[in-house]
Amino acid sequence: MEYNLPAGSRGAVVLDYTKSSQGDLPPAYEVEFSDAHGITQALVTVREEDLEVVWRPDPDK
Repeated sequence: MEYNLPAGSRGAVVLDYTKSSQGDLPPAYEVEFSDAHGITQALVTVREEDLEVVWRPDPDK
């Protein structure tokens, strides 16, 4: 398994490449995966179609 991350691993988007893309690349995000202690296990560029949003902050708070 690439990056030694099991399917379904949760991570945090730390960089949104869709904001700076000139349209020549598919939408992608830099995602940080951490263990239960907050230690980074992997920092991975992930295509938009491979992500599932499970939580996002409320912009009104």
